[in-house]
Amino acid sequence: MKLHRFFLLAFFSAVGSSPATSTYYVRERQIASYDPREDVAAVANVVQIPPVIEVPNAIVLPLSSEDGPANPELSDTSEENYTAFPTASPTKAPTKVPTTSLLPTESTAQLLTSSSTTQPIQCEGYFCDKTLGTMFLFMTHNSYAVRWEIFSPNQNKREGQQFDDGIRGFNWDVYYQGDGYLVVDHTPDENTWSPKEYNDGAEEIMDRLERDEYRNEIVVIIIEHKKGQREANPFLVEPFGNKIITNYDPTKPFSYYIAKGQQVLMLGKYRDPVMGMHVETEFVTQNQYLWVDASEDPNLAYRNGPKNDSTTAKLMNHFCGTSILDGSVGNMLSSAIVNDPYRILSSSRMFAKQEYAMGSLPNIIIVDFYETGDIWPAQALLRDRIDSFGDELSDGTRCVAKTTCNNCYNPNSYWDTKAMTACGSEPCWGESTICANWITCNNCCAGNADCPWYQFGICTCL
Repeated sequence: MKLHRFFLLAFFSAVGSSPATSTYYVRERQIASYDPREDVAAVANVVQIPPVIEVPNAIVLPLSSEDGPANPELSDTSEENYTAFPTASPTKAPTKVPTTSLLPTESTAQLLTSSSTTQPIQCEGYFCDKTLGTMFLFMTHNSYAVRWEIFSPNQNKREGQQFDDGIRGFNWDVYYQGDGYLVVDHTPDENTWSPKEYNDGAEEIMDRLERDEYRNEIVVIIIEHKKGQREANPFLVEPFGNKIITNYDPTKPFSYYIAKGQQVLMLGKYRDPVMGMHVETEFVTQNQYLWVDASEDPNLAYRNGPKNDSTTAKLMNHFCGTSILDGSVGNMLSSAIVNDPYRILSSSRMFAKQEYAMGSLPNIIIVDFYETGDIWPAQALLRDRIDSFGDELSDGTRCVAKTTCNNCYNPNSYWDTKAMTACGSEPCWGESTICANWITCNNCCAGNADCPWYQFGICTCL
């Protein structure tokens, strides 16, 4: 006995997004508290997913003669090829109904539009109406490299705790050892010094995604293949089962994949989209990562990825390490400085000015020791594509590098007129401004100055 189902396809998109209920701006220079786990309560982006409607008794889909039989094996209307459907009363004999000849009745139409039908399942949350090129998330650099577990650490907490705290991006260096065995480690070559099981971190994330409260969340994973090539792909995606996003299309909102139960977008080096492995450099555009002095700006030179594609995620490497291993060894003190929310937004504004960024603020920011500093107020603004708190210091305001200069709207520099560091770049000096030959006269707008010999180096800008 078969029950026939109707599939009512009705997708709706919520328009706009509501501002977060909590305040992210500063009060007396102190940043308000922000808990990313409460983010979903303040989001009004709702995408409806079509329900499956149970159709009782003898109601069947209409089928035109051009469509052909619903089942080729039941193509004639002989007595043997009728399908029995139960009537409303279980004591009555089944009513025999031909599978191809019924037209929709008024009662059928009422059933499809009735308020008593199953309500649509709703995708509620930040990611529902977003794509890779319109969302924002923080990603941990070498997510597995936890202090006291890996020889050269970049994090203090394991992946499960990172997820609980609000991290939705993970970066793993993987070493395929053969026979389906994968480990993660942080070394400069194919050797492993303090390997950890790859599946351990993956399972911690999967444990969260299988919980009902996280059914609308998206996780982005970037894999660095340190040892092993394409043959590692099946074992990389395997722990995520049907949560892995397959055949990813960057033009579709994440609600399309969430509706299918797919929540993990994995990016690596070797393409296998059918199984869920996508090439990072096709979907992500990023800057260089070498950065070892927190008093300097991050290295925003182009690294890889499409330069003229608005659908790619714009990724900003924003971890400041030590000079060992090309700066990839974490430095907790530097991280506390560069994870300051004003510093993050300042770097994001500079990032958006790079040609490869196409005017976009970052969609992904990779950080070390994410719990140092205070990254979450910056996330609250960047998710709304806002580039400042609104109370940043204006150009010309004196500041101290590494501390108050973090609050400048524009990058700080040394100002000769102020004899110290100030926000922004010092404007050129106009005509008749007094300057010192070989010292400050290079600030003259005209590029030169009048320096009579008898003034002993005191000049006037032309």
